[in-house]
Amino acid sequence: MINIGKLGKLHGVQGAFRLHIMQDAYLDSILETEVIFLEKNGQMIPCFINEIKESGPHILITFEEMPTREAALPFTNCQLFLRASDIVEEVHEESESLEYAYIKGFNLVDLTTDFKGIIKDIEEYPQQEMAIVQKGDRNWLIPLNPDLIDQIDVESRTIFMKLPLGLTDM
Repeated sequence: MINIGKLGKLHGVQGAFRLHIMQDAYLDSILETEVIFLEKNGQMIPCFINEIKESGPHILITFEEMPTREAALPFTNCQLFLRASDIVEEVHEESESLEYAYIKGFNLVDLTTDFKGIIKDIEEYPQQEMAIVQKGDRNWLIPLNPDLIDQIDVESRTIFMKLPLGLTDM
């Protein structure tokens, strides 16, 4: 399973969610599949897509299993997953070239300071891969150097790092 984003706030009275995806390329994969998996209380719940549409700057999605706002409400902010076989080929090619692509969506915890954030993307730079980490309304570039990585806990979706002092002070 590949984490592709999350469901946002509900929109309107029909149980439509605002869709937040990590890469624009994942939208093609969503449009090509019938089932998306939602993570709720550690369980993967398959949901059949009823409709995907644009509404102003937002992409809205509804599911067959949630025909009303009341039925959809408990799933607000759930993480979205697709089976690897449902991912459109261009996304696979981009991700396969990056060693740390699988940690997109993980939490990052700096053991040196109190810095904590969510890894929104992984980008390739000439010397190394960099994580784009969101903390609040700001993004940080964090080097994914093996010397700085203390532990990657796949189960809790968290990477523990020992970042140089001052890197996250700005």
